[in-house]
Amino acid sequence: MKKALFILLVGVMSAGCVKYDVEEILLVRSDISLTMKGNDIYSFNPDKAQIGYNSELNEYRMFDEDFQNWVSMIWSEKPVSEGQVVLINLEWDTRESARKKTGLEFEVRKTDGSGMVWLWNSSDKIGLAIKDF
Repeated sequence: MKKALFILLVGVMSAGCVKYDVEEILLVRSDISLTMKGNDIYSFNPDKAQIGYNSELNEYRMFDEDFQNWVSMIWSEKPVSEGQVVLINLEWDTRESARKKTGLEFEVRKTDGSGMVWLWNSSDKIGLAIKDF
């Protein structure tokens, strides 16, 4: 009986706990940024960084003026509407980490009137908050 009660309790606790909740990690952000598993990877500072977009390559880039920190995204189609799923090749290099991930599925989870777009990759728990270009 104790074993069954323990299993039931663990199941209830697991169901109620979302470790990487998109609402808390991504959708509350107002800055242009990249997060992974709740950790800030890159946060755009307009005083010390730039954004570039190449419409021919569908490439969106954010980079510090000293090129020590940068993020590059190449997508299959421009993310514009909520619910849209976009394939993105994502690469970044920062003082803390460097990664390259290809063929990731991101869902547009939110947009607003100012041109902000929030994208979420549920498999790797990656969040992107970008400004329309």
